[in-house]
Amino acid sequence: EFYGETLREWLDGHSVDVRLLTGVRELTIENDRVTRVELRDGTSVTGDHFVLAVPHHRVLSLLPEAMQTHPNIQTVGELESAPISSVHLWFDRPITELPHAVFIEKTSQWVFNRGVSDDSSLSSGHYYQVVISASRDLSGRSSQEIVKEVVAELASVWPDSGDATLLHSRFVTEHRAVFSVRPDAKRCRLPQQSPIENLQFAGDWTQTGWPATMEGAVRSGYLAASNILGSTTPIMPPDLPTARLSRWLLGVSAPA
Repeated sequence: EFYGETLREWLDGHSVDVRLLTGVRELTIENDRVTRVELRDGTSVTGDHFVLAVPHHRVLSLLPEAMQTHPNIQTVGELESAPISSVHLWFDRPITELPHAVFIEKTSQWVFNRGVSDDSSLSSGHYYQVVISASRDLSGRSSQEIVKEVVAELASVWPDSGDATLLHSRFVTEHRAVFSVRPDAKRCRLPQQSPIENLQFAGDWTQTGWPATMEGAVRSGYLAASNILGSTTPIMPPDLPTARLSRWLLGVSAPA
């Protein structure tokens, strides 16, 4: 709902032109500036400033060949992807009232209570989503096997859930969900300001100070916008205060 009607209405109200189902072929660079975006339908879009906000594995393919080997850009091609899998489960009764939970030393990692679903296109029942990050080890296993293991893990934590009947399940993997934070990955993450003056990079894979998270992607957008505006006043919202437990347990410093 938020990404659909609410955001679209806000953008329309601020004179933002949104083009859906519009594939990009390449950025055109002339005299060390991006002059337009070539679309797959043969048309183009011109502008003064451009933000390339795509997954890291798409960046080089959208740049002219001469820019793909630029020493300050080509390292993005060395970033690797990590998969994230989700097991969607619908039961005939609730298995926990907790809004979410974290599992330790199990295949399941995050459990989110999505409430009661009455979407006829999927299934009705009490809906839970189990998220498994960096799910490479699941490759080659059947969906039925993975669902069975996850359901058994839920029952090991909440024994009463063993009496619940699984009405419907769905297993989904996003194979390139995030970039993989392997050793030396920091070297491959690009700053928002590209070597081209009027071209910014944005995404969780850029240099945000954060790992591959939605919050990091948002930070990249603020940083890219700051570069475009050229403002000496930062527009990045301040970080939240560091919790006392984090400072004590992890040695994390409080913001200055």
